[in-house]
Formats: sequence, structure tokens, C-alpha cells
Amino acid sequence: RHYQFTDGYILGLDATARVGRDELRRRFGFREGETICIASVGGSGVGSELLGRLMGAFPAVLRRLPGFRMIAVAGPRIDVSTLPQVDGVEVRGFVPDLDQQLAACDVALVQGGLSTTMELTAARRPFIYFPLRDHCEQNFQVRHRLEQYRAGRRMDFDEATQEHLAATIESLVSQPVEYVDVEGGGAARAAKLIALARECADFPDCWAGWEARECVHSRIPTSGYVWPTTWGHESKKLVSIELVSTSEPRS
Repeated sequence: RHYQFTDGYILGLDATARVGRDELRRRFGFREGETICIASVGGSGVGSELLGRLMGAFPAVLRRLPGFRMIAVAGPRIDVSTLPQVDGVEVRGFVPDLDQQLAACDVALVQGGLSTTMELTAARRPFIYFPLRDHCEQNFQVRHRLEQYRAGRRMDFDEATQEHLAATIESLVSQPVEYVDVEGGGAARAAKLIALARECADFPDCWAGWEARECVHSRIPTSGYVWPTTWGHESKKLVSIELVSTSEPRS
């Protein structure tokens, strides 16, 4: 009932914008002339088989791309000892600044979740994504969203042979990125809405206007779902605000 779409994402790319991609690469030890590939399958344990398959393609990619360097991120729930040992592949567990490393890499191999794929889209990085089989969101909603931004290359698990992966990665890094720009500014709009909602709560007449969707505050572009709730009948009412960052799907 009382909600508006953000019309923009809350992006975690401030460090990239502030220091630049070259500085991020230097900070992470990505050397000049290297083609950095980050393979990551999210924070759950369901991607271990996919990660192992991606790691297995490293020699085939290296034959096509001298200087190719793969960093496999197991995340917090995959035991790195269960992954195959592939000469030349660096295996890491949980990486707290993964979004910045993804922004600094040359190509990424990821599962089909919306958060990581949209971070890559916003950072304008080439990537292949692998939706989980029979996962409704990843196979339909995420795919549709990425298609609107002309971002990413979708690949099924069964298609991910070593040679096919190598050829696709070579193709991606040799082409310019031509994604549609991702809308930002969601955090600023969210903060503005929270401040306005609290201001409304201080004035009963204004609050009544909010409830009737006639208050000027309700017509200001905002971010997230906001559910105001009041207690008691005092002139200064308490406000409970639940904010969920979101963006209206592109159609």
C-alpha cells in the first residue's frame, strides 16, 4: 500500500569510483599483462561441483590466453580441501571485498544470482553466469533482468566443457563491453525518504496526508518499501520504518 520503487540500485562501488580500477588492481596484486579471472559461486555450498569444473578449464584457457590467471573463491561454506588441485589456480575462502575484486578483474565466472551479476554489470566487467537448474529466479527473473542490460553470457552447467569455456572466455575478453548503464542513487533516495517519513510523523496533519497519499512527501522520488506505523495518540508519534532496497524491473 505505501511503497515506491527505488528507480536505482544501491551500489557498493564507491571504492572503484574513488580510487579507480588501476589502483584497485595494484592493491589486489593484479599485475600488468595478466588476464585476471575470478570464479565464484556465492555464499552457499551448492556450487562446489561448478567451481571444480571451472577450475578444471584453467589449462585450456591458458593455452589460448598467455598470462591468464584464475582465482577461485570458495566462499564461507565450501571446504577448499574438497576442491580439485589444479596447478596455477589460486583457491581462496571467504573474500570480504569480493565486489571490489570483481570490479578490478578482466572476466568473471559466477553462479546465476542477481546480486553478483548486477555488481558485475554495474562495474562493466565481462562475465559468464551459470543458473542453477530448476531455480526459478535464476533461470527467469535474473536472466530477464540481465538481458535488459545486455550483460553477461549465460551458460548451462552441461555446456561448460573445458574447450567451450576456454573459447567463450577468449571471446569475452577480446570484445568491448557494451552494457546499458545501471541506475544508481538508491541509497541517497532511501535516506531522503526515511528523513521525510520521520518528519511527517512529527506533524499529525502531515501524517494524515501521508495516509491519504496526498502529502507532498509521498510524491517525492524515493527508494525501497517504506511501511510507517504509529502507536498512541500523542502529537509526536513514533515511527517504525522497514526499508527493503529494490528496483522496479526493467521491461
